[in-house]
Amino acid sequence: MSQQRYIVPVGRTPVIAPRLRLYCFHHAGGSAGNFAKWPAGLPSFEVRAIQLPHRFLPAGVARASHLDELLPGMADEVAGAQADALPFAFYGHSLGALVAFELTRTLRARGGPQPVALAISGHRAPHRRLGRPPICELEQTAFIDRLRGLGGMPESVLTDTRTLSYILPTLRADLRLSEIYDHRDEPPLLLPLFGFRGKEDPLLNEADFGAWADITRGPSVLRTLPGHHFFEQEGLEALHAHLAADLTPLANRPTRRRRDPAEAL
Repeated sequence: MSQQRYIVPVGRTPVIAPRLRLYCFHHAGGSAGNFAKWPAGLPSFEVRAIQLPHRFLPAGVARASHLDELLPGMADEVAGAQADALPFAFYGHSLGALVAFELTRTLRARGGPQPVALAISGHRAPHRRLGRPPICELEQTAFIDRLRGLGGMPESVLTDTRTLSYILPTLRADLRLSEIYDHRDEPPLLLPLFGFRGKEDPLLNEADFGAWADITRGPSVLRTLPGHHFFEQEGLEALHAHLAADLTPLANRPTRRRRDPAEAL
């Protein structure tokens, strides 16, 4: 089992008798701290974040270049945490959507516990190709210029040399996981999918978003919310309301451990 710790509890006060455990996966360059306020918006859920290890590595130490390097340890830890059999779901934003999807498939291949649902936002469907040239390997000036053009990062950060020296190695490593991603064909998942997109998101077109419906044989519901690539307050409140309404009825479903017959095809 990997010694890397991925799961980070979110919220200071444990939820008494939670209905469901929600694992949240952050965007490129983000962290578990992105979900610090989520327990207040989802009071009946136990919220945990999956923290990618990149930000904890010192400068000069190689980061993971492919999700396959991270998934085994992540799956070990989630499977161990689910020994209590509390129903659980995954939610991932941007890069986190891709990680949540691949972790679900990894757990399935192992015959491990499966989430009762997968919720995603802000990322193209896994089988859709990146619609622009990768930027993760650009030299720094060009990289910053492309980040500025893509939006989603304040100008005050892009012009702060000290802040950039801290965040750019992590951001490059995270972007590489998303941009240099090789989708493998496998049978569709058999679980509900809930997808969300900001109405003004410049990074995600409707066709790439709509293709998420192809990854499952279960029901899929795709919604557009107020916001850009990142949801502001109105969009975040709507997202929490939808997640509570969508996931709470699924909390009584047992988490599967055996493979479904269709998955062997």
